[in-house]
Amino acid sequence: MLSRYGRLFLWAAGWAVVAVAVALVALPVLPDPVAIHWGLDGVPDGSAPLWVLPVSAFLIALIGLALAPIFSVGREPSMEAFATVGMSGGLSLAIVLVTVSANYGIDDWRLAEEVGLLSITALFAIPVLALASGIVIGRHWYPLKVVTRSDARDEVIEVEPGERVSWVGRARVKGVPLGMFVVAIVLIVFVPDFPLWAFVLVIGLGLVFSQVEAQVSNDGLRIRLGGIPVRKVPLGSISSARAIEADPATYGGWGWRVVAGKTAIVLRSGPALAVTLEGGRELIMTVDDPQTGAGLLNGLIELSAAGP
Repeated sequence: MLSRYGRLFLWAAGWAVVAVAVALVALPVLPDPVAIHWGLDGVPDGSAPLWVLPVSAFLIALIGLALAPIFSVGREPSMEAFATVGMSGGLSLAIVLVTVSANYGIDDWRLAEEVGLLSITALFAIPVLALASGIVIGRHWYPLKVVTRSDARDEVIEVEPGERVSWVGRARVKGVPLGMFVVAIVLIVFVPDFPLWAFVLVIGLGLVFSQVEAQVSNDGLRIRLGGIPVRKVPLGSISSARAIEADPATYGGWGWRVVAGKTAIVLRSGPALAVTLEGGRELIMTVDDPQTGAGLLNGLIELSAAGP
């Protein structure tokens, strides 16, 4: 019996093996260096050593596997993880096929065939088909589990003196990294000399805004985006907390929003933790189970006000 992530590893390895195998088989009939980039006019305008083709095929095929932890549900991958792995594997295979087709049987990379409609179609169609196959496989192996939470939460959770407490609420938007990955690939394909740092930036923004996490402890509130700490609010700076239903339209859309008297981190509509700071300003973040977080914060505030 394969481990829960074993199937995902096999799915990724399968794409990597196929893409690398196609590249290795074609090496004897390709020029060195080989054309790897074409301008908007379809004419080759960039080259790389021949060994770059199988190596890049391997690395691109495994990008989805590197993103898999983002799509974990407990200790198992989700449907989105298989879709992402499939898309990166399909993209790797598509790039190899287009590169081999354009460079096949020539002695100089400058003589490579122009990239036309058929090649562009392949660059999009193969990853999309691979993504769809990942969705089918992911749904079969890891069906969606619905977890319900009780709404009957006290507004205040009492905390005993000297007691150390902690609560973590999260909200994930799994489609964001996938969407930003697609945007980055489109920019690489269609924008000449698209810089590597910009590619990394686009992917990084997708990862950062894929998850918001609020942690309540005896010290106060900590907020992380994509696992990166972005704000710490001491308990003494908090007046009260409550659970609300957040609508992105109220705050001007998704993301990190600043509106009159409010700062909101909105990654989706639904339950959110609203914290009122000293001075009246409100800090809002969309997280699961905000009732518990609000009740614990209010309990810590009461304990602090009671003194030693």
